Amino acid sequence: MIIGVAVGVPFANVKNKLIVLDKFDRADSTSSLGKADTGQSWQAISGTWGISSNRAYVTADGTDMFAILDAGISDGEVSVLISGTVDYDARLSFRIADVNNWFIVDYGAGCFRLVRKLNGAYTELASYTAIRPSQFEVKAVLDGQLIKIFIDGVQRMSVTDSNHQTVTKHGIGGEKSSARLDDFTVRSV
Repeated sequence: MIIGVAVGVPFANVKNKLIVLDKFDRADSTSSLGKADTGQSWQAISGTWGISSNRAYVTADGTDMFAILDAGISDGEVSVLISGTVDYDARLSFRIADVNNWFIVDYGAGCFRLVRKLNGAYTELASYTAIRPSQFEVKAVLDGQLIKIFIDGVQRMSVTDSNHQTVTKHGIGGEKSSARLDDFTVRSV
């Protein structure tokens, strides 16, 4: 006899549950990202963000521009598909407390970089030398202090860092209006 199992009730698997999905498949806009497919509202905390041909973009070149949403979880998998060819043009952003406290993964000067900004000071935590593809997926797997970075499905960086560990806001970032971002997701792990 098995105790605690009800017949006909499916087992609830909370691992790898989709929390946020945004394919940006909606009308073009030069002033807003609107709402994710799963209902969360995007907030531009720096720069102006829009949608062009079903992909997100920052509408003018600048420095450290972010659009974020509150996923309600700090640990999980955060990913985005990036298209572009200019160094530092677009990035995956996660655990974003504010414009001076965050983590990003970007590409520039021949390598992917995991960067933390803490109280306004930048620190490169890890890097991976590679030729930049014109399109690539970046995924951060966040588990407490452990941060693993995957590029196109292959783990390329891993660090431990206790900063911003409880922050539940994640999103996208950029510096160049030519870059496009798509298929943003946050999943529980």
